[in-house]
Amino acid sequence: AESKRSASAKETIQSDGVVIAGPLTLRQCTDCDPTVKTAFIAWVTIDSLTENQVIKIDGIDHNKWGFATALINWAELVNRSDVNEKFIEKGLNYQLTRTDEVYNDQTREFESKVNILAGDEEFACDEINTES
Repeated sequence: AESKRSASAKETIQSDGVVIAGPLTLRQCTDCDPTVKTAFIAWVTIDSLTENQVIKIDGIDHNKWGFATALINWAELVNRSDVNEKFIEKGLNYQLTRTDEVYNDQTREFESKVNILAGDEEFACDEINTES
């Protein structure tokens, strides 16, 4: 199965914008403090300067040189934003979530997994009304 990081790199090369994944556990930093081991990773492509400089993905040429990567420390972003305190001050609950599509090797199907990124662990919203 294709790794999430490989899929994100592939998506980045095929994209004209910024691709963000995470928060992910960083494998490169085994000695780092636990608070910096989790980060969002943002990628943006760098276009080729010549037509013969391409990256081939699934048989399709992309006129790209590669991509640049930025790591965003998730814990520090939440702490510095004071987002939790702002909701508490107003007497509000919130929950920031991300839904991942995870491939199950046994069932050979993708399953949705909701991850709570910030906010109240106990807060649950069964349905969001988007109608005006």
